[in-house]
Order: sequence, then C-alpha cells, then structure tokens
Amino acid sequence: PVDGEPIRAPASADSFNGRDLGHQWQWNHNPRPERWSLTERPDALRLYASVPIDDGGFWNASNTLSQRLMGTGEGVATAELDLSGLEHGVNAGLSRHGERFHLLNVVQEGDERRLVANLDGERTEGPVISSDAIRLRTRNLGSTAWFEYSLGDPHDAGFNRLGPEFELTFTVKNFNGDRIGFHCWNSERPAGYVDIEWFAYDYEGPGGGID
Repeated sequence: PVDGEPIRAPASADSFNGRDLGHQWQWNHNPRPERWSLTERPDALRLYASVPIDDGGFWNASNTLSQRLMGTGEGVATAELDLSGLEHGVNAGLSRHGERFHLLNVVQEGDERRLVANLDGERTEGPVISSDAIRLRTRNLGSTAWFEYSLGDPHDAGFNRLGPEFELTFTVKNFNGDRIGFHCWNSERPAGYVDIEWFAYDYEGPGGGID
C-alpha cells in the first residue's frame, strides 16, 4: 500500500440491493440481459434458467456469475437462495470453477427437488428439499475445498457437509485461478429461475475478516 494509506480490499460480499452489479462480479460468457435481473425481486439477484448450448452442462450454460478467489489461505463463502421459482429441469446453486467445475447443485425433477454435489461430473446425492429457503456454503483451507448446506430452519443454524473434499486448480485451461459464484440452467427448456438473496465471503487477508 501507499505509505500512510490504509490497505483497501476489493468488495466481495453482496446484498444485491442496488440496480447494478458490483465490480467484483463477472459473467462467464457474454451475458443475456433478459435472463437476469436485480429489480424483479427487490434486494435479490434473479437468474433465469436457459438451455445450455452444444453438449449442455455447466461449461455451456449462459449467465453463470462469479468472482475470483481472494488469497490462497482460508476462505468461507455463504449464500442464501430462494428456490420457489425452480421448475422441472433446473440446475441451480453455488459453483467453484477453474480448470474443473465443482457445484453444490439444487436439481428439480418433476415435483422432487434434491441437493446434489457435482464435482467435475462425479455426483453425490444429498437430501430431498421441501423448503424454498436454503443456505449454501463452500470452505477452503489453501487449495482443499468442500461444500456445506443448511436447509433454512431458523432453529438450526448449523451446516452439513455434502460430497468429498476437492482440490482447487490454478491453471489457465478454462479460467485463471479459482472462481466462486452462481449458476442456473434448465437441461430441457428455458423455464424457471433462482433468487440469490445475499452472498457473504470471509477470507484470510487484508479486509477479509479471517486473521
């Protein structure tokens, strides 16, 4: 830092209560403006599900929004989602991606909504979800990361792990470094959406909240 000036860190957390996205966010591909909104649901980011191109799946889905990992030490990122807009065929949730993708995914199939960890194609099925509210979390210690979830019960503030640990990869095959964010696509038709109500990110480093 400049002598005499405090250390300033980029923004990371977001309550999505403005009319524009913060500068920490970046779309994975050219965004489709009609498929996302900060105004249709006040104080939330709404991502509409589109059908991925070509072979489908995470890499080919539009309007995936993410920000860079902060530092290489300890980190914890948490988001609260409203799932009431999900429809059959939707995959929506929290993502980490660099050379590989790692998803904490809510999958809607018919009337059943299930939580699934998808680590570069290796799936671990979690519980069937009846609530519209869910909190999703990813933690990392250095390059080792994992996923956790809480089903939104106000009497149960704890988180449960889902899926095995995975290694973050820092190459330039797909994206330079690790990225944390949100995805929403529909494998069959352009229908459904997810609302992200807030995102909190604590990390080891200046301005990060973890000593």
